[in-house]
Amino acid sequence: MRPFSAPLSPLLALALGGPALAQAWWPTEAAPADLSHLVYDAAAQRLLGLVAYPQQTWSFDGSRWRLHQPDGLARGTVQRPTTQLAGYDEARGTAVLVASAVQWTPARTYVSHRGGWRGITPTSTPQVDSPGVAFDPLLNRLLCFGGSAASGWETDAMSAWDGTTWTSLQPTNRPSPRVAPAMALDRNRGRVVLFGGHGQFQPPLGDTWEWNGTDWTQFSTSGPSPRSTSLAYDAARQCVVMVGGYDASYLARAETFEWSGSQWLPSGPLPRPMHVLACSDASTVVVGTARGDLWRRSGTGWTALHRVLRPELYSAARAFEPNGSTLVLREPQVGGGTWTWSGSWQFHSSGGPSGRYGAAMAPYAGGMLLFGGLDAAYLPLWALFDETWHWNGAGWARLQPSQAPTARFEHSLVAAGSTVLLFGGRTIQGESDETWTFQAGAWALQMSAPAPSPRRQASLAYDAARQRVVLFGGMSQSQLLGDTWEWDGAIWQATTPTLQPPAGIWPMAHTPNGVAMPTDGGGFWTWTGANWLSSSVGSSSLGPRLEPAAMGFDVAQQRLRVVDQLGDGHELLVALPLVAGSGSGCGSGPEVRLLGEPRLGSAPLVHCAGASNAAVFTLYGLSAASVPWAPSCFQQAAGDALHFGSTNALGQLDIPFVIPAVTALRGVQVHVQSAVVDGGPVFGASLTGPLTLSIGG
Repeated sequence: MRPFSAPLSPLLALALGGPALAQAWWPTEAAPADLSHLVYDAAAQRLLGLVAYPQQTWSFDGSRWRLHQPDGLARGTVQRPTTQLAGYDEARGTAVLVASAVQWTPARTYVSHRGGWRGITPTSTPQVDSPGVAFDPLLNRLLCFGGSAASGWETDAMSAWDGTTWTSLQPTNRPSPRVAPAMALDRNRGRVVLFGGHGQFQPPLGDTWEWNGTDWTQFSTSGPSPRSTSLAYDAARQCVVMVGGYDASYLARAETFEWSGSQWLPSGPLPRPMHVLACSDASTVVVGTARGDLWRRSGTGWTALHRVLRPELYSAARAFEPNGSTLVLREPQVGGGTWTWSGSWQFHSSGGPSGRYGAAMAPYAGGMLLFGGLDAAYLPLWALFDETWHWNGAGWARLQPSQAPTARFEHSLVAAGSTVLLFGGRTIQGESDETWTFQAGAWALQMSAPAPSPRRQASLAYDAARQRVVLFGGMSQSQLLGDTWEWDGAIWQATTPTLQPPAGIWPMAHTPNGVAMPTDGGGFWTWTGANWLSSSVGSSSLGPRLEPAAMGFDVAQQRLRVVDQLGDGHELLVALPLVAGSGSGCGSGPEVRLLGEPRLGSAPLVHCAGASNAAVFTLYGLSAASVPWAPSCFQQAAGDALHFGSTNALGQLDIPFVIPAVTALRGVQVHVQSAVVDGGPVFGASLTGPLTLSIGG
């Protein structure tokens, strides 16, 4: 049996490869994309971030977010569960989650259990989405109020969770029906505070209520304007705090307020105007954005815990470098900067072109060529640029060609060898059908008849093997287009494929198999030069938002990489990273799961949970086993490698599982099982159930 070494596992060195799994898009960043709930799990001493749909559970360990796999929630065969409410049951020390196993089906109750979730089947579960949630120390129960009912309309229903059962409450007085009211426990006064919420297609509310364990009381107080917001208790200042939110004009707010028990008092700003999720970490307030940024309250100020750096993506100029591994992006807004993405975002420079929407970029002369755009300051209205800029990897320089295309935006650029081709866009006269080329520092207008019709945001890619630029679709007026053209270096030629992709604005890139173009819904198209070939791409998530998006073919990794309009990165993988677990083992029932994803070049954590301060032996095998050690106790992982450690006072042990970026490991399965020395039936140890990891990347 070989000892397990995290930096370069001898176990993985044994693996010569494995069967490739289904091709699919897979997120490249280990960070949540769209958090809907933030809960502090006091028992595990971790922040939990939940994505509503498709349901995901993330935890923040003080330095980074990690995805829980598997998290113990039931999953449908096609759709993933949707989270409807989440809170923390202080009396029983568990986070509580209500989710539908498949969207639009009856919800089920789950409680946190050893790093994951355990399903409970009470006699009834609240069938509401986005209620207010807070713990009531007088009833010793977790409360939920309001939300969107199964009918789709707001409700004033109220329920209480005692660890086993949800009970409907019928107080004499209660707030009006509403969705997403902000609720928090005022520990100093033993009252639950509620603020605002909204109705269907209605502006936000601005009323304040308190729950005393029996009934609701409304307060007549001025202060915060009506808004969708969050509340949390600040133990350091012994008060409930309101943080940010969106007002009736859908403008993000930056202010905070403190509740005195009778009125709201201003209490300093947020780091910036935003709508945040809020919770208490037993000492103060922690807020997070949907993207996973985190701040901790310090007095009436804020200390950053975690920042997810992302540029402004809307209408930004962006293009992949020729090797397809790195995206270069120029932010569109005034004062924006230049960023690169190679799996994560990195800021480079704030100098260069002024703020502009709808500029276009393409590789040129070892850097990037940028042309045109619409003035982001709108001064004067509809001010368009005809400027040409070059990025050399460190800074921008404005070029001064003797002639240039007329000022425009939403045009398309593509590198064709040492030449950059420009087509279409919107000028002050309307949509254009002009074709221009840039070579050796000069622009030249190219005359071709026939030519594609006037349009904007056409998809362009260069087929290097055939030395043709391929054009697909785009938009004319408000109509999406679906025609295909080729540029041979002198003229445009219309094509008549028998099979046509859906009209739209899709990313395109050249691959060894030809020009590839994915579409929303799992479609995948390859251009042969005469016809489009159709196939499909599966996904363990919902995949990237492809209209519009930037795409490149990573030559070194032999995969397509996409950055969508939200800044999320995805890769088209040959093998999916998958995690499967079964059973709770034997003895005391310790459990093992994965925090993160088993991808090439990653380091997820094998998370073992059992008795506190106990010795833990973890087996890793390239094959499964079935060795009986005691009644109902089986070793289910071959012993190719062994790790020894011990749990902490919380009964947790996190073991880094470092996966080298070696392509031969794609599709390899690793079986994991832990033995916790807690007086159990196997030589004084209890066994976890097995965990099977399929390496993807």
